[in-house]
Order: sequence, then C-alpha cells, then structure tokens
Amino acid sequence: MALTSTMFTFDVTLSDVDRAVYATIALRMAQHPSESEEYFVTRLLAYCLEYEEGIVFSRGISDADDPPIAVRDLTGTLTKWIEIGAPDAARLHKAS
Repeated sequence: MALTSTMFTFDVTLSDVDRAVYATIALRMAQHPSESEEYFVTRLLAYCLEYEEGIVFSRGISDADDPPIAVRDLTGTLTKWIEIGAPDAARLHKAS
C-alpha cells in the first residue's frame, strides 16, 4: 500500500515593510512521503518570502516540468520560477 501525503494547515501573517506587503494568508500544504521536513519548511518560507499575487505551489515534487513555487501573471505567463535546494544544471537551464 502506498503512503499518502500529509496535509498541514498554516495561518501566516506577513509584514514585509521593504516590499509593502501586508497580508494574512491561510495555507494548506501537502507533504509528500518522500519529502524531507527541511525541504517542506523551506518551501513554506520561500512562499512567504516571495508572496505576491499569482504565487502558487506546483502540482508536486514528482512533476519535473514545474518549479516547486511559481508566480504567474493574469495571462498565465510564468514570471518567476522559484527553485528550492540545489537543482541540477538541466533545471537551472530550463528556469533561465
């Protein structure tokens, strides 16, 4: 039997004076069974640090075509590719 993801709920109050971002966000994040706790928390912190309109988590760590966190504009165009950890050269090339 395959292990399932564990769901976590976070209530985050953001206050970034430098970027004038003030928001209270409720996040539901899934931790994949193969995902370490460090990677999971780093995803949460990266999301909070880069928070803006259009930011989303990817469909999962198993989807190699998407970044862990992406920012898209209103037309759906990818404006930011946020990578976590030490990606290989192919992922860096794709992101750039």
